[in-house]
Amino acid sequence: MLVSIVLDIFPLRLNTSSVLANLGLFLMIWLSAVRRDTGSFLGELLFGINPADYVTQVASVVINLFQYQRLVNMYQLVAVLSLFVIYCLVGYWAGSRIKINSLLMRN
Repeated sequence: MLVSIVLDIFPLRLNTSSVLANLGLFLMIWLSAVRRDTGSFLGELLFGINPADYVTQVASVVINLFQYQRLVNMYQLVAVLSLFVIYCLVGYWAGSRIKINSLLMRN
């Protein structure tokens, strides 16, 4: 969300910005796929800033909760909950600044 707001500052055409967004999404998914578990709260928190990696962190915690042979690491659970709060705060802040106009109001 923050990157999309920052991209609107630059004088880019819609076609160019969509290509940049797709490349960025591909990079974020690739980074979340190749990374290894850091074993620390701060490492998981920094990797969780990547939204694609946050989804994999949540999936990992949920899978570990429902498997009987593996326990959830406390640093992973605290990182996921902290990132949830951070994403909610950023979403609330950014959502209050977005103005959606209908097609009738634009013309």
